[in-house]
Amino acid sequence: MASIQKIQRTKGAVYKVTIRQTCNGTICKTFPLKKQALEFARIVEGDNKLQQALGNPVTRALTLSILIKEYLDQYAGKDPCTYSRLTWWSNQYGNLSINKVSSVIVREGLKLLSDGNAIRGNGVGKTKEINRKRSGTTVNKYKANLSSIFEYGKEEYQLKDNPCREVKSKPENPHRESFLSDKEQSKLLSICKTSKWDRLYLLVLMALTTGARKGELLHLKWSDIDFSNSVGILKGTQNIVEGTKGTKNGKSRLLPLTMPVLEELKKFRQIGNGLVFGVFIAEISSDKTIIKKPTGKPFEFRKQWFAVLKEVGITNFRFHDLRYTAASNLAKNGATLLEIAEVLGHSNTTVTKRYAHLCIDHKRDLINRVMGNLGDVSHG
Repeated sequence: MASIQKIQRTKGAVYKVTIRQTCNGTICKTFPLKKQALEFARIVEGDNKLQQALGNPVTRALTLSILIKEYLDQYAGKDPCTYSRLTWWSNQYGNLSINKVSSVIVREGLKLLSDGNAIRGNGVGKTKEINRKRSGTTVNKYKANLSSIFEYGKEEYQLKDNPCREVKSKPENPHRESFLSDKEQSKLLSICKTSKWDRLYLLVLMALTTGARKGELLHLKWSDIDFSNSVGILKGTQNIVEGTKGTKNGKSRLLPLTMPVLEELKKFRQIGNGLVFGVFIAEISSDKTIIKKPTGKPFEFRKQWFAVLKEVGITNFRFHDLRYTAASNLAKNGATLLEIAEVLGHSNTTVTKRYAHLCIDHKRDLINRVMGNLGDVSHG
């Protein structure tokens, strides 16, 4: 007996078909239109003998690539790395029926990932292979994303198993963290002012004072800067097709902007929806004047960044480490883990716990400074 349930979701209503069978269990599938749900129910219920002979026709026809596409269609607005990882699984095993994707297949895929070289993005939507193997952490993320597909399938199609749960995760190396000292931060900012790219100082200053990610800053628009309230607005949504990016977890948040940041922003202030750190092309107008026209693409500053690091004398340091430095500055100055998580945009404090020792060091110094003399009879 088939039943059709209307379910209201953020992007609109969908229709879930549930068909309960004596021999083959329950079949569930969701459709955007009610007439599609009715047609599916009619076809499946129309030949019970064929169902019994072939097993569940839905899972037999359902391939991994179809399930991944369905999942991504309702996943929009979150981590773009998820798209690339699931695309890899789809390209590798997408033609397999979902009930053919066993733990053996998952292990095979993870071995291919472990043996293959890592991929690095260039900050403007392109990637390249580098001469380094993927880390255990990266491989585990591929596995976690595939596991999400099967959990989605269990909910939508009543799949019985998640083969990813039968596969052990790879050993992970300790998290790499680099923090700049106060002296190094001061020197870095000073040298950034002399860079051939006139906005490198602003970009680095914003990274150190807001803790925002590189991608979040590079896709910040002038319309996202609220000068009257001294905040930048990071939007949670993104559009992979158009190349626009949002926050990593899909949630919007505000970036409080310091006075030095605001003053530096005013030097480049523009009206409109262009990128703060965008690329411009020069055009000559009818009256022979040169006009800088925004291209809508973020500036690729890798060359200027490495030149500054070399001049400062800082080695083995990534732009993302400025985010860690911002968090360490907060921790060393008394911010709680919850406050650090809020600034960095973490959905919970699990990731933020890496800064716990810095918070403890601050509290230890505070206790010793304020109450270090208690119990010292010589001061009685």
